[in-house]
Parts: sequence; C-alpha cells; structure tokens
Amino acid sequence: MSTYLLSRIEKEATFLWAGRFMSTANWQHKRRTSNFHELIVVLSGTLHIQIGEQEYAAQKNTLLLIPQGVLHYGTMICPENTSFYWLHFLLPEPWSMKPKTDALQRIREEYPYNHALVIPKYSQDMDFSRINILCNQLLDIMHRNESNRFYLDLLMSSLLIEITEELAFRSRESTESHKESKALSFITEWIKASLEQELTLKIIAERFNYSPAYLSRMFSREMGMTLTEYIRMQRIERAKSLLGNSSISVEEVASLCGFHDEKYFMRCFKKQELITASQYREAFNKTQINNK
Repeated sequence: MSTYLLSRIEKEATFLWAGRFMSTANWQHKRRTSNFHELIVVLSGTLHIQIGEQEYAAQKNTLLLIPQGVLHYGTMICPENTSFYWLHFLLPEPWSMKPKTDALQRIREEYPYNHALVIPKYSQDMDFSRINILCNQLLDIMHRNESNRFYLDLLMSSLLIEITEELAFRSRESTESHKESKALSFITEWIKASLEQELTLKIIAERFNYSPAYLSRMFSREMGMTLTEYIRMQRIERAKSLLGNSSISVEEVASLCGFHDEKYFMRCFKKQELITASQYREAFNKTQINNK
C-alpha cells in the first residue's frame, strides 16, 4: 500500500546533511535505523533497498523516503555507478505515516492555502528536473556556507514543499481528468441518441454549457479525435446497423443518421469503410445467409 509522510510546515524543517552518492563495484546499502528522515532521489543505475516491509528497485527519476526510525538495508549489490542524492532532515512534531487516500485528502482540504507537508514513500510521478535543481542548489550552498543553518533549513523546506506541490498538482489534474471523463461520457451518449439532429461543436457546447474552444480541446485530448470526426464515425456506425438490419433505401438511411446530402453520406461511408453503402449491405446480407 502507498504510504505518505504527513506533517505541517508552519515551522521549517531542520536540515542535517546531504550529498550525492556514486556507487563503486560490489556496493550494497548498509543495514541501518536512523533517528532522522532521509530523502533519496535516484539519478542513475538501480538502488536495491528494503524500507520497512517494502522492497524497491529504484531507478532514475525515483524518489524514496526513509522515515525516521524505520529499518532499511540493501537487498543486493547495486550496479556500478548507481547514483543518487541523499538528504537527512528532521520535521517538527507531530508527523505521521498515512495511506495515499488520507494524504491526498489533506492536500485537497487545505488547497489553495496549503500548510500540509505530504511526502510519498515512493514516487516516479514528478517533475524531477525541478527537484534535481533544488537538490543541487542545496548541496552547493551547503559546501559554500555550511554554517548558515537557517538558509539550509529554508532550502530543505523548499524542496519538501516542492514535492508536496507536485503531489497537489497531480491530484488536481487527476480529479479534473476524472470530471472531464465523466462529462464526456454524458456528451457521447447524448450524441449517439441525437444523430438524426443537426450536431455541431457550437450546438453541443451550448447544450452542455461549455465554450466551443474548451469542449474541442477536452474532447480531442480525451477521445483522441475531433468532435466532428466522432460524430461522423457514430453516424456511419448507425448507418451500418440500418443497412444490415432493414430494407429502407440508402437515401432514408442517410437521413436517419443525420446526413441531409446522400452524396456526402456516400463519400463519408466509403472513406471510413472502404466500400460503398450498397456494397456493405450486399456483403452483410450474404454473411447473414452463410451463418444460418
């Protein structure tokens, strides 16, 4: 189960020490239990490590959190030149480890004035370019001015806030995507039930209270085709059903499927199915006879 560290950020984190590790041949992480939290950002190779009861094979662009007081150790020798940032820090009490649902709920409750600090125990779903820049900046300041602990505490806090903001962004993006998928489900079902009517982007956008531009972008992003292409495809699918299961004329089929120009219908049908509507009907009827 995914677990997350939850804390508050009214007071900055306490930075302890950090570095960039590069493994040599036959290196395996030592067995340890630390009295501080450790953040790891893998840069290359594979870090084979057990954290508590969970085993990981963490590769490039993976974030790991080793919570304070949790046993961790290498499970096997890592490839030579495995590299990662490691950062040791403390957080003000209280802090706790919670399941993903509780952690994301905390973020949603406090948005946009977010005082929660939420750090995943494991994640690959982040903008690691930003995280790596902050890690590198922190190491640079540490080596140039190790005595400025307040500045280092602020930089460590900034890194943890950046990770929390990444989670918040992904959570909002996922929630918005779910809402859009649900809305599109209603829209596509309505389109299927309204194929004989005039259907345009403007008409559908007004029907569902969207701007045409927004609906067009949302539909293309979620469906992988334009709204016009989807309508045409559904009309041809309806036409195929009518051609195969009724004896009405091709002209009537076109009209019932929202095509008011029979010649345009014929062109669209052949473009999608690679045969004419009449050829489709003939082939369908032969198939039906052969199946009896």
